Amino acid sequence: MLSGEGTTPTIQNVTYYHCTVENAGIAKTRINDWVTGFDFCGYSGLTINGLSVIKCSVNGAWESDFYFEDAAIKENAILTGCNAQNAGKKMPSPIFGYGFVSNTGDVIFSGNTASNNTNGDLCLDGNSLRIDN
Repeated sequence: MLSGEGTTPTIQNVTYYHCTVENAGIAKTRINDWVTGFDFCGYSGLTINGLSVIKCSVNGAWESDFYFEDAAIKENAILTGCNAQNAGKKMPSPIFGYGFVSNTGDVIFSGNTASNNTNGDLCLDGNSLRIDN
């Protein structure tokens, strides 16, 4: 999680390469109900500049697999070659439960795949979309 809670930080030049997350927050011991595979912009006061997520995967998450908070400022953020599957295991139903979420169109998604996500593969600008694999 790239956070910055309670401050207005800028996080720069972060790269995730070939990272894997399995069953994020699925265990009953989770500390809150908002567990995602990757939470890239956890709070609205955050600015993230130069985020690259390359060939990463999430298989199973309590809420969404790859998630961007909508109010955070995102500059030069790209997810490429990533795979999101089995998001939205929250019971009785997830609020998001998407493979990829960005509520603003300022993140570039390129060459990603997704499948078996409860509410959809991609939520972009509040619209649910499927990614053709």
